[in-house]
Amino acid sequence: MQEYCDNVDGSCVEERNSTIVWNYKNVEEEHGQLCAKELYDQINHLIGPNAPIEIVQGNGFLEVKPVQLKKSTLLSIFLKELSDQVYSKIDFLLYVGADSSDEPVFEYLKQQTKQSTKSQYFSSDCHTNLCILGKKPSKADFYVDEIERLAVLINKLGVETKKRKKNRSYNNLNELTTSNHLV
Repeated sequence: MQEYCDNVDGSCVEERNSTIVWNYKNVEEEHGQLCAKELYDQINHLIGPNAPIEIVQGNGFLEVKPVQLKKSTLLSIFLKELSDQVYSKIDFLLYVGADSSDEPVFEYLKQQTKQSTKSQYFSSDCHTNLCILGKKPSKADFYVDEIERLAVLINKLGVETKKRKKNRSYNNLNELTTSNHLV
């Protein structure tokens, strides 16, 4: 990845706790995708098909991570820890994803909230808002056009929560949404 970073202007390597990412969001789109495919093939060839890693190519990045590391698995662990610390079930959820790696999370959350009467995490009247950044095919219920609009939405939720010193209700969120497109 470092060789690609050295040879492709605008790209960089991001080392995280459990993954390594070649970020090419600032590279000309066609050139970046071509290099990402080449890097993907090289990693796949060097490591082999039976290695316990997964190579994920997203919008402007190529990520190498352990197979066991899935967003839905991490979310499940987070929900368990949250339910151990909080004595009530979740009644409102806003999850915003940005790429195809969030699709399993959307499925997981839909399954969990459908079974909310049996769920250890969600109340029977839980209002789930699953969003994807950008208008594209997705299992998400809503989309947000631009990251700036998402920032405005989250800021509005935060301001109202501070004003009321309580969680924002689902009815108030509905006022901020129009026809499956968040304001």
